Amino acid sequence: MIEFIIFFISSILLVLIVHEFSHDLAGRLINLKNNLFGLAIFGAFVNVPLENATRKQKTFVYLAGPLFPLIFLGIPFYYLINFSGIALSSFLYNFLNIFLISLILV
Repeated sequence: MIEFIIFFISSILLVLIVHEFSHDLAGRLINLKNNLFGLAIFGAFVNVPLENATRKQKTFVYLAGPLFPLIFLGIPFYYLINFSGIALSSFLYNFLNIFLISLILV
């Protein structure tokens, strides 16, 4: 049981860090340096200054949060499924959970 709790907490932390890092990376790609990046007890945060950004730039930074983890974490899951023999239904269940967590964090 303790292994499950450790795995669950580390999975959530990984998703949080990748999610917030993707906002930061998107901001850096359009030359908006972040002011603050942190990991707190109840979540993570990044402060990308969007006051002077265009609507397209804001949309890019906002969508980077939920979309980048899908790519970053989805590809390893795909190869894990193909080479480990885990059932596809288990893969889809976990993949959708990560996607929903990413959307909730937006």
